Amino acid sequence: MTCGFALGLVACGPGEPEIVAPDEGPTRRYVYRGISGVSMGGGASATLGFRQPDRFDFVGIMGGPLADATSFGRMLRRGWMGGFCDLEFLEALMASGHDLDDERAFCGLYTDQARADIQATEYAVPKEFLPAGQEPLLEAVSDYNNWWRGPQGGRGGSFHRDKLFNSFEDISKSFGNALYHPNEEVPWAAPGVTKAWLDQSPEERCANPVVLESYYNAEYNPRGDYPVITFCEGVHRDPDRSAEAQLGRILPETPRTKSVAVLLAVDLNRNGRRDYGEPVIMNAYERYRDWGVDGLGNSDEPGYDPVSNPDPHGDDFDPQSNPTGTERDWRFQPGEPFDDFGLDGVDGTNDLGEGNGQHDYSPGWQHFTSLDAGRLLEEMSDEQLARLDIYMDAGIRDFLNTVIHSNWLWARLMPRVPARNRTQLLDFDALRWPEDRVFNPNYFDRDKLKPFTYLRYGHLDANQNQVLSGDGNHVGTVSQVLGRIQMVLSVGQGTWPNPDLEPRRNPAGQDGYGGVDSFESVALGRTRTFSYVLPPEYHDPERADERYPVLYFLHGQGQEHEGMVASGIFFQTAMAESQRPGMSDWTKFIIIFPDGHCYDDVDDCHSGTFWNDFVTGEQRSRFEEDFWELLDVVDNRYRTRQPEDLPIPLAEGD
Repeated sequence: MTCGFALGLVACGPGEPEIVAPDEGPTRRYVYRGISGVSMGGGASATLGFRQPDRFDFVGIMGGPLADATSFGRMLRRGWMGGFCDLEFLEALMASGHDLDDERAFCGLYTDQARADIQATEYAVPKEFLPAGQEPLLEAVSDYNNWWRGPQGGRGGSFHRDKLFNSFEDISKSFGNALYHPNEEVPWAAPGVTKAWLDQSPEERCANPVVLESYYNAEYNPRGDYPVITFCEGVHRDPDRSAEAQLGRILPETPRTKSVAVLLAVDLNRNGRRDYGEPVIMNAYERYRDWGVDGLGNSDEPGYDPVSNPDPHGDDFDPQSNPTGTERDWRFQPGEPFDDFGLDGVDGTNDLGEGNGQHDYSPGWQHFTSLDAGRLLEEMSDEQLARLDIYMDAGIRDFLNTVIHSNWLWARLMPRVPARNRTQLLDFDALRWPEDRVFNPNYFDRDKLKPFTYLRYGHLDANQNQVLSGDGNHVGTVSQVLGRIQMVLSVGQGTWPNPDLEPRRNPAGQDGYGGVDSFESVALGRTRTFSYVLPPEYHDPERADERYPVLYFLHGQGQEHEGMVASGIFFQTAMAESQRPGMSDWTKFIIIFPDGHCYDDVDDCHSGTFWNDFVTGEQRSRFEEDFWELLDVVDNRYRTRQPEDLPIPLAEGD
């Protein structure tokens, strides 16, 4: 037997390596398991991977809109639920006899009286990363009546306004309704919504909204004068290339037929519906001044000058240049002034949290942030973080602002790891070998990767045709989406030491190397399915004793795991062969695609489970518990590799 040395191990052909115990020095535990995903699956892979980091070696986070709850909540509050005129303005309009169901009653981005506080402020790509003279690339901005959807190319789906509302409802079922006081009967819905009301048809719900009297809100119902109601939304389906479609826009004349159970609006004119300018409200947390732990806004800090010294204490949060800043970070910090008036923000209503001497979030918001990847990352021990490799990607023109949320998650990672172990890259060409004309996601310059890598994809200088084709959008162009999936698997498999790069017979098209499997889920009390791709020669008798790492790949919302199996031909080819003679591009490993789609026979959600246990508490919705059960099923049914402790090379552990 011929043996070779790598990473302090003795590798003796296929199978388990013979471990050479180090005389001294640190070791790293490998469990030979990774997790990754895209979009919904990207956020879920971060949450699952960071909740139980000891069960994985690698976490891949691809375009996850929920990668950082703080950033997502910021976008929701100032953008998707923003743009309403001040109450005084709306009351003056009503007093003058003006209708609230036209554009004059709205102060969004596309009106003459647009609010300045909803303009873009966040950079998709940090300014210091841009070439000289390059225009800055900013976040996509929206207001409530105009949800930016970007060009159709690279969006990854229609994402019509009604579909986005369905996604919002799925998120509320999965994470809890974070925006209001608790609803004990229907935890994911707005206050006042009952199961009996939900059992009605959409037409009945539109005709008979839930009406809450004396429901206060500091911004739009401070005296409790107006009824607060559930409402029905408009669906405006223009051709995808129209401005209205890009904006996810509703107009005053758009028919309101979509019943919304997760939001509340103030019915200022008491006509039983949400008119175009009537505000949608939030009572998610006690109001506070986001001034940082020093308790001083910039203008009150000694030495302030709006031009020469706008941040005297240097505490303004910036995800790139000041990730530990606490002013303007959209998170309450001890020391920041707040109104101890309860969730409604109105003094004297005996509201939840009022007068208790502490700053309060709604229980739903607390649950939402308990599942936040950024918070889980901050709570992880140094030892747990040190044995993980993390790879993130996001498109620089993602209409869901995933790049902004990923920037904020990266900001929470940067203070935790030394600069030598992390890197940010602009587009895939940053990893291309100099002699290659095009980027190869299976074979690239791995020396440019670090244990913690963040890659923003999309061309800064893309022309209009490239942008319309999806360059840097939520999933990207055809070549970008294929490259992204191959890339994250390529990075993930490179985490495992002692790679087996021996060429093998390509099993493409052979039975038993890719397909759908099932198991009886104790967590859910029903049969569950998943898809799998097995490495080359897995079924050969002479390899019956070989065991393999396994990587779990979580699909996006609206997708189904069965659709991922066809891509197995690319993955198996990378494990079997290469353009380089005498070796393969990848080591050999098992790929599992779990099921994150909603049941077809039960109306629990629309299109995605987010791999969370739903807040309803029902057994049939214990999707996180089901995922952990799947790991045990795979370990028992397939030849997965067992954990081991290996010495860390000096280059990593010095």
